[in-house]
Amino acid sequence: GRLYLPEEDLAACGCTCDDLLAGRLDDRTRRLIEFEAARAAGHFREAARLTPLLSPPGRRIYAVINGVYQALLEQIARQPADVFRRRLTVSRWRKLWIVAGSLFSIR
Repeated sequence: GRLYLPEEDLAACGCTCDDLLAGRLDDRTRRLIEFEAARAAGHFREAARLTPLLSPPGRRIYAVINGVYQALLEQIARQPADVFRRRLTVSRWRKLWIVAGSLFSIR
């Protein structure tokens, strides 16, 4: 797969592309993963402020997408080394739970 990270983020954490390609999880790469995950979570929080501007069907779709990506960020927070070991996914049951929640909680 591909990975796009700003060079300044790598430098700020003391990481190199080779560190990431080698799948090294040390203090530097852990700091980078935590930083990027926190950044993504912040973007999701900012985007959520726009939810009222969406149509009801759009809100449901957004809730599903947001729920899936939040679940992925939770996995990364729990097990940062997994980003080097495998492609992270959300289980079907968790996705169904997210979809059900979006159908019943948003009008």
